[in-house]
Amino acid sequence: FIFFVVPESLPERLRTDQKISWDKIDPFAALKNISNDRFICLICLIVLLSYLPEAGQYSCFFVYLRLMLGFSEDEIAYFIAFVGIFSCIAQTALLACLQKYFGSKETIMVGLFFQIVQLAAYGIATSNWVMWFAGGLAALSSVTYPSISAFVSVYAKENQQGLVQGMVNGVRGLCNGLGPALFGFIFYLFDVNLNESLPPLSSTMSTFSNRTTIRISGNSISSSMLSRDVPGPPFLFGALLATIALMFSLLLPNSKPDSNEFFTDTRTIEHKARLLDIDSDSNDNIST
Repeated sequence: FIFFVVPESLPERLRTDQKISWDKIDPFAALKNISNDRFICLICLIVLLSYLPEAGQYSCFFVYLRLMLGFSEDEIAYFIAFVGIFSCIAQTALLACLQKYFGSKETIMVGLFFQIVQLAAYGIATSNWVMWFAGGLAALSSVTYPSISAFVSVYAKENQQGLVQGMVNGVRGLCNGLGPALFGFIFYLFDVNLNESLPPLSSTMSTFSNRTTIRISGNSISSSMLSRDVPGPPFLFGALLATIALMFSLLLPNSKPDSNEFFTDTRTIEHKARLLDIDSDSNDNIST
């Protein structure tokens, strides 16, 4: 459909006549060139540090709620709907306001801050209401990736727009595989079993000698996880990664349009293009 129907947006006078060679489409050569670009490396690093815990969180979070905090199936469904609705609001109304009044860089930082707080809350929470509060913060943190995409579209060079966006999506795809493995490994290190074959936890809990006892199918077992001060270690580790991402985001250039050199270059190119149109029209009139 795109090949046959969508028109080419690039003017013919600006198109190149050079033939496509392997050197231009070699992905490894592109990666080598990108490694020398500080801006692209910084963006990819921020995406890696922020999306790695997010991917790991979504891979095990709902099982964690059910088995470790005793959420019922209905409560999990309500929780998913709650986070989804607030995410839609955050990525429309809130994102538009933040982009308008603060800019892309500041919006990225706000999203990372919400991500840090919600991951920390998930890591230390043992109450249901804290989880609901953290779910709202998780919805607010969903503005991070759209802000990164907007930031890249403004600051990346004209000939690197698709390349940088592809790199960002590639890092996200890598995190989709590494995040669940990382969270599972950390749960394993702390002897936390998230096996869904286990029966769901009963809501009946009793505390004796500063230890939490959970009753499952009439049998009392001592929960070593809830007796710790940190019931969700992977979430705290994810909060640490998001904190590092927030620190790296401070190194991003100022996102205000009036100080952006990209807009100046774009206006110059557009001005030259208009001059070419005027010259071509005048030559046509003279020839006629």
